[in-house]
Formats: sequence, structure tokens, C-alpha cells
Amino acid sequence: MIQGFTFPLDIAGLPLSSLSLPRPPRSRVKLVIPSSFSLVARCRVRKDFVRVLFGESIMEVLRPQLVRIGGRIYRKNPIQEQTYQHEEEDEDFYQGFAECAEESCDAYEVVQTQQGFRCTVKAPSLLYKHIVGKRGDTRKKLEVETKTSISIPKPGQEGEIVITGQHRSGVISARTRIDVLLLTFRRKQPFTHFLAFFLNEVEVQERFLKFQEEVLEKCSMDHGVDSTIFQNPKKLHLTIGMLVLLSEQEIQQTCEMLQQCKEDFIDDISGGKPLEVEMAGIEYMNDDPGMVDVLYAKVHMKDGSNRLQELVDRVLERFQASGLIVKEWNSVKLHATVMNTLFRKDPNAEGRYNLYTADGKYIFKERESFDGRNILKLFENFYFGTLKLNSIHISQRFTVDSFGNYASCGQIDFS
Repeated sequence: MIQGFTFPLDIAGLPLSSLSLPRPPRSRVKLVIPSSFSLVARCRVRKDFVRVLFGESIMEVLRPQLVRIGGRIYRKNPIQEQTYQHEEEDEDFYQGFAECAEESCDAYEVVQTQQGFRCTVKAPSLLYKHIVGKRGDTRKKLEVETKTSISIPKPGQEGEIVITGQHRSGVISARTRIDVLLLTFRRKQPFTHFLAFFLNEVEVQERFLKFQEEVLEKCSMDHGVDSTIFQNPKKLHLTIGMLVLLSEQEIQQTCEMLQQCKEDFIDDISGGKPLEVEMAGIEYMNDDPGMVDVLYAKVHMKDGSNRLQELVDRVLERFQASGLIVKEWNSVKLHATVMNTLFRKDPNAEGRYNLYTADGKYIFKERESFDGRNILKLFENFYFGTLKLNSIHISQRFTVDSFGNYASCGQIDFS
């Protein structure tokens, strides 16, 4: 009996034996749910019971985190999460992936030498510390467990990580584990760049300022609505995907990947011409129009076709396959942010949003939502203008160019 309930042998139609768990005594396992409970409530009770009785570890085993490396998928074994100081994270994380697959991987180039075998890993210097670990402990464990020697460039120096060993399997094992470390800690880094279309044509900027003026005139009394949460008109853009680029080599790799996309399919979709689009109508990101954090303008092809969506989805897919963009979505949600509470200058605002420190840690600060109901009602079909999208840019966050837009590290043009 737990909190007034007894539990059944079969939970939500799933026999306990199918979970590979010891069968509990029948006398202790009977769940009686009051008939007044709705179907939804019954399901929730059963689901909560599974969590209480067996813990979340069941789901962790059934649905482990997967890591893709060199065309292969590895399982990251679950471990008990604890809070550590940043300098100790490498050592503790290493324990969680020590049982990665040791099988041979043809994706790695391993060279046989007179002393044994050798393999190199290219990585930005910012991530070297995660391979070294506190007092060099992570590297030492890697070397001992894989019977290899690992040479890492000094901090601040670019170069290659060199793995050497007497046995090819050991070198491959060390390489696999280093790749897992690099991928995991790369994902902890704040985004540095993003792929985007700029929407800063004069007509659209003017119409956006008109939108801002009318919203403040008619809705400024609504909770949370003020001038500080509007986008800078010079920074209006459509984001395709967020990037973590930690070296000049990675920026160059991104430029080459974007150029390859142009040759492989962008030219075919665009016909070698700019895409004519309309920016019209507004929508909000969350579920409650009375508590909005992001309000955006919708963008669609002027000819009614799906070419813009197809183009950005294929770019996203290509970059996800390369590992330059972490896979989160299967499709790009086209939107041009016009209001965002992240822009609010009030340090005592309510709510939360995430900021990153230099080492990739989160800082939680307050975020105040705004009441968007009147704005959505009055400006539902607001027309921001037409544009000709002719370039995809690799934009750098927290920087501006001479025109006040995000600084571009590279681009491709359709025409």
C-alpha cells in the first residue's frame, strides 16, 4: 500500500515480467483506482506508480542517450547525476562513458608505424582541457585503459591530438572515447554563430517601426509591453540553425559546407534567382497568449510554393548530418522575431531565461512575459512587406557590422 493505493500485477497493460524485473508478491501488488477518476487521471496514476515503484532508471535503460560518431551510433550509459565544480567535470563525466563500444571502426584512419599504430584527432584548442582533465586525470585514465599514449597540444596552441599504441584496437578505443568527450563538451558550449537570411530591407524596416509605434500606442497598458522588448529593425532575420564554431578552421569548414549545399540543391530550388517572400501576420511561441515571451512575424513564399521551407530544411539536414548542427528538429520553423522578453532591460523582471558563462555554464536570471492578447487581436494580419531573399549568411552572435546587422563570417548568394 502506497499513499492509500495498492498496486496491480500488470501496470497499464504491461506485464512486469516484460520489464525483466523480479516479479513482486501478488499480495503486495494490487492497484485500486476509484471509479470516479477520468481515463486521463487513471493513466497518470499508473504512470506515476511505475516511476515510484521502479524509478526513472527503467526509462533510462529503455531509451538511453545515443551519440553518433563517424557514421556509427553509440549508447551513453546513464549515471547518477551530481553537482561538481567545473574543473572536476571531465573526470566525473569520463566514468559515464567508459563502457562505450570497443569494436573496430573503419571510419578512423589508423596508420601503422615502426613503434605500433598512430591516429590523430583534429579539435579546437578550447576543448583540449576536457581531454586532459583535472591534474591530467582524464588523459591518464584513457591511456591506462586503452594502453595508449595521448599527446595534446599546450593550451592556446592549435594542432592535433595524437594517439599512439602497440595495438590498433587500443588506438581506436582511445579515439572513440576522445570523440565522445569532444562531442559532449562541445554541446555545452554557448552558440557562437547561426545560419540566417537577413530581413533588413528598407521597406520591411519601415513597416516594422510602424508596427512598433502602433503596438505601443494601443497596447502599452497591457502587462509587460514596453519599447525595450522590440527587435532592432536592423537585426531582423530568419534563423536556419544555430552553430558552435570554435576556430577559424571550423568557420572555413562551415563556409565550404554552405557552398556545397548551393551546388548540390540550392541552385535547383532557387532557380539561380532570389526567393520573393512576404512577411505578414504574427504568432507567438508558447501556449498562453496572456504570457508571451517571443512574438514573431510569419514569412512565406509570395508565389504560394513551398520552396523556401524545402530549401532551409535541406540545409538543416545537411548540417545535422555533418555534426555542425546538433539534431533537435526535423524541420526549420520559419519565423522573424519582432518582440522578445530577452531584450528587456529590467534586471528585476519575472520568469527565467538562460545565459551562458565563458565556460558554457548556465546562469538563470529573471524573465518577464508580456500579455499579447490585444496585440494578437489587433495585429494578427499586420503586413511587414515583401523581400527578395538572395543570400544565406554565417552570422556571428554578439557582433554587428557597419550597417548595424549581425556581422557575417561568410555567405552564399543565389544569383
